[in-house]
Amino acid sequence: MPRPPRNSQELLQWLAEHPAALEPGLVFYQGPLELSNGLEVALHGVDPLGRPCVVHAPKEIGATTMEWMVEVVAGLRAEAKRLTRWYTRASEPRVFLITQHLKRPERERLTLLADAFPLRVFCCEWSTEKDAAPSFLLELPLPGEHFSDALDGLDEEVRRPGQRILKAADQITPPVVKVGTSWPLVFIGSRGPCASLYRDGENLVFAGQKAGAPEVLEIVDDESADAAIDRLMREQWSALASS
Repeated sequence: MPRPPRNSQELLQWLAEHPAALEPGLVFYQGPLELSNGLEVALHGVDPLGRPCVVHAPKEIGATTMEWMVEVVAGLRAEAKRLTRWYTRASEPRVFLITQHLKRPERERLTLLADAFPLRVFCCEWSTEKDAAPSFLLELPLPGEHFSDALDGLDEEVRRPGQRILKAADQITPPVVKVGTSWPLVFIGSRGPCASLYRDGENLVFAGQKAGAPEVLEIVDDESADAAIDRLMREQWSALASS
């Protein structure tokens, strides 16, 4: 029989040790974040661009959940100067919401809320196998297909190596799946999320994993694109070798 769902605390504890399960490039800090408005964020961290990333895993999504996210984002923006020791861009918070089920009314409300701040919603499922890792499915924003459009507006010297990375992901055997309609784009390999591609104004930043820690590359030319492609290829080959 399937094991009963894990509780939110256990999920957050697992994510604290495996941030790449949500997005390669994230780093989570130890201990909660306390805001002056009285709210406490149990799990928080930073992405390669220096933006705050808060994770919330409520038992169910309701009005309280929506209010919590809005107040946390408002608190982070209001206290940006105080929080620069953790985040270089503290006024640009991102929220990761984890749930087991997402109903249509909830999706509609969250879609509206995502217009106010960067929001990613995942459905989490625990395996019935003992000590198995949870899996996460991105529900919001909905995955797209026309990823090359995301590079529109970039200078040619940055856009060209970015396109090479996206094209190479499709040509690797087995292909690396690209997920996301808004930045960052996440690359899903045979063993799960393996890299992310961020857009920072006119720049691209690639974040992979090496020895369990983020490895960040600024994509500025063909050489840096080659390095990013090499990370993707090694991830897939490593997965095949261990299967």
